[in-house]
Amino acid sequence: MKNILLTTILVFICNSVFSQNLLDNKYYFVNGNELFGIKKSNDTIFEFKCNPNFKCSTKYRKRFKILKNKIVGQKEILAIERIDSIPLTTNPIPANRYKIIGFKKIEKGKLKFINEAKSYTLDSLSAIPFEIQFLNDKFGFTYYTESFLTGLKTEYEISSEFAEQIFSDLKNNIEQLELYKKTKTGDIYRSGITAELIATEMIKLNLSPLNAKDRIEKALRK
Repeated sequence: MKNILLTTILVFICNSVFSQNLLDNKYYFVNGNELFGIKKSNDTIFEFKCNPNFKCSTKYRKRFKILKNKIVGQKEILAIERIDSIPLTTNPIPANRYKIIGFKKIEKGKLKFINEAKSYTLDSLSAIPFEIQFLNDKFGFTYYTESFLTGLKTEYEISSEFAEQIFSDLKNNIEQLELYKKTKTGDIYRSGITAELIATEMIKLNLSPLNAKDRIEKALRK
């Protein structure tokens, strides 16, 4: 009887923990004419590759099990384990398959995904203090809901003068760039930070960031 009661309490606690989360919708990162989707289902986080019409591949890119999470205000920290095998490698299920990630709610329809490119073994993960302060001073890429992105203007022209202004604004976003430099993001070719800054500038003007990079580059070649 005591064991049954203990099991019931543990199940209740686990369900309470995983029902509270900031990843309460499917969110997308805009990278040129591609979308990268992320969603949570029960205790699992899925990453997808999607087209500009929000149609995602039926096969997820990556899958992670949530081991534990903690929410403080509008920030959430999570310890996760990659549970799908890594293809085309001699070590498909590595010992360092654990990560710490975080989410930060900015405003309705916007979510910062803090995903430092750092892997841990289970032992090294257990040795790290699991506190929300771990996310401080870390760069995060901004993900958006479908409803937020579809509410932006999609039909617009970019002149060469407008493109030059946007390009200038990108370089002047010093605070974001400095934070990006301090965080190990795994963004080797800097395509991610370019997409992040372009999206920020376009959304300021209520313009969709989808295909904005191609439009800017085309205008600059004129």
